[in-house]
Amino acid sequence: MPFSAFGQTLYDGAMDAQLLWVTPLLLLPGVGLLVMSTAARFGQIHEEIHHVLTHPALGRPMVGHLWRRCRLFRDALVSLYAAVALFAVASLAGGATQALGGDGRWITISLTGLGIVAILTGVVQLIRESRLLLDVFQAHIDELERR
Repeated sequence: MPFSAFGQTLYDGAMDAQLLWVTPLLLLPGVGLLVMSTAARFGQIHEEIHHVLTHPALGRPMVGHLWRRCRLFRDALVSLYAAVALFAVASLAGGATQALGGDGRWITISLTGLGIVAILTGVVQLIRESRLLLDVFQAHIDELERR
C-alpha cells in the first residue's frame, strides 16, 4: 500500500479521512504569498496617487486608471482574505468533527472548495489589474514620446 507524507496509508488515490482536515492548511502559505504581494502592489498605487498629485498634468488620464486598479486590488484582497478564512474554518470544523467521532469530510471538502473558488476570484481580479496596468504603461510611454 502507498504511504502519505504522514505515514498514513492512501486508498484509491484519496487521502485518509483522518488527515483530510490538514489539506486546507497546506494551501495557506500560497494564499499568504498572494496576499503579501497584492498588498505590496496595492501600496504602490498610493505612491502613484501622490505622484499624480505633484504632477497635475498627468492627473486626468491617470486618475481613472488608478481608481480602477484600486478597486481591483481591493476586490482581490477581499477574495484572498475570504479564502484564508474558509481554509481556517474548514480545518477547524473538520478537525473538531473528527475529534468528536464524526465524519468531517463533507464540511472540509465543501469549505476547501469554496476557498479555492475565492482564490480563483482573487486571481481573476489580479489578472484584470495586470491588463489595466498595461494601459497605464502605454499612457506613460505616450507622455514620454510627446516630450
